[in-house]
Amino acid sequence: MEIFIGFVFFGVAGLFGFGAIGGFESGLAFIGVFIFCFVFLSYWLSFSAKRQIEVLVGAAPNEAAEVVKSAFGIGWRTVAGKGALNFQAKGIGINSYGMSKPVISVDIVDTGSGSSVQIWTSEWSSRMGIVAACDRVITRRWRLTRALRQFDEARANTPFGA
Repeated sequence: MEIFIGFVFFGVAGLFGFGAIGGFESGLAFIGVFIFCFVFLSYWLSFSAKRQIEVLVGAAPNEAAEVVKSAFGIGWRTVAGKGALNFQAKGIGINSYGMSKPVISVDIVDTGSGSSVQIWTSEWSSRMGIVAACDRVITRRWRLTRALRQFDEARANTPFGA
């Protein structure tokens, strides 16, 4: 949602800024460049949203599952799906009007020395090749991988028995 709001803010501010400084032609040129960049970035985000990510952590699977559950907040709901943990986006996002929201699925596998957390988009709808709310998927995956890495670093820096 942050990426979508950034697009809207940049588009409105740029339109008024270029229109006020350079006149109608500059505002029109900005609209053309903005739409091209918006479509290009939307396709790139859609491609990235469909990729699977694997994060290795030194924690037990139940500890990793707690970190995953805590990383999904108000904008996501727990749903049934293809993974051990499944979360569906709520709210607005790029290309999300009238479309079903994507589902992020997470599987956690015990590796013996820790856990392998596999994150992927298991369900989505698209319009003209652009995944609905792909920006929501990307930002949530970034936050989830960051939370898992921070948890792993904090766990590694904790002295034994503390």
